[in-house]
Amino acid sequence: QNLHFLHSFNLRPEDFGELIISACFGLFFLIFIGTAYRFGDRLSRKISRSLIKMFLILALFGIVFDMIHAATGSAILQPILGLLEDGGEQVVMSVIAWFVLLLPERLQSQTLADSSSRIPEFVGISQSAKE
Repeated sequence: QNLHFLHSFNLRPEDFGELIISACFGLFFLIFIGTAYRFGDRLSRKISRSLIKMFLILALFGIVFDMIHAATGSAILQPILGLLEDGGEQVVMSVIAWFVLLLPERLQSQTLADSSSRIPEFVGISQSAKE
């Protein structure tokens, strides 16, 4: 209220404040994910691309649907948009948490698979000699 935002698009000044805070936090996370992408190896870039895609989907539900929900005055659409906004955020955050929490396990299994495929080369047995 102290910033004196105008009422436009049927949004309250608090809605514009939420939009600014969401943009700041979103930029914060995108900078870190983008840095990991820029300076990472092929695997880090693949993980970063997946996280950026999920983050943009989260922004769709958390920002776009939130603003549409706040701007809509229809009594019929309010519950539907509220469900899409909150439910979409929860589902996407659950997928992001699942993705991040399973990363160490998937990386470890991939490292073990890569190292076992390198063992014959290290010992001196090539793939063609095994066949």
